[in-house]
Amino acid sequence: MSIKVGGTVVINNSRELENLTGMEGTYTHFQPKGGQTLTSIGTSVTVFSFTNPLIRIELTQNISMTNSSGTSTPGRQQTFLIDTSTNLNDITWGSNFYFAADSEPDWTTARYWQVVCTAWATDYISVIATSWGS
Repeated sequence: MSIKVGGTVVINNSRELENLTGMEGTYTHFQPKGGQTLTSIGTSVTVFSFTNPLIRIELTQNISMTNSSGTSTPGRQQTFLIDTSTNLNDITWGSNFYFAADSEPDWTTARYWQVVCTAWATDYISVIATSWGS
C-alpha cells in the first residue's frame, strides 16, 4: 500500500520515496546512507559542511572542533557519532557552537557520544549531545 500526500504518492508500494521536492541526500529506511568515518585526524577538525548528514569520529587524542562557516541554508543538520576511546579523550568546541541550556557536556565522562548540530546561521550552530558507555 502506498502513502499519498495531497493525492500524490510519496512512498510507493515498494516502500521507496518518490515525488518529493526539496529533499537532499540519499536515504535508506529513513536514515542517512553511507556517512564518513574519520579515524586518523589531527588535533583540530573542521567537518561542518552540512553536506554529509552522518560522520563517525574515532578519537586517538584530545581534539578541537573548529568554528565552522556554517551553511547558507538554516536548519541543516549534521550528526556525529563520536568514540572518545577507552582513554575518554576530550573535545573542545569553537565559539560558534551553542549547547543546550548553555551547558557543554564533560566529554571525558563517557566513551560514546551522539552529537547533533543544527546550523541556524553561518556563525550560530546549536548542539545537542547525549552519551552512553563509560
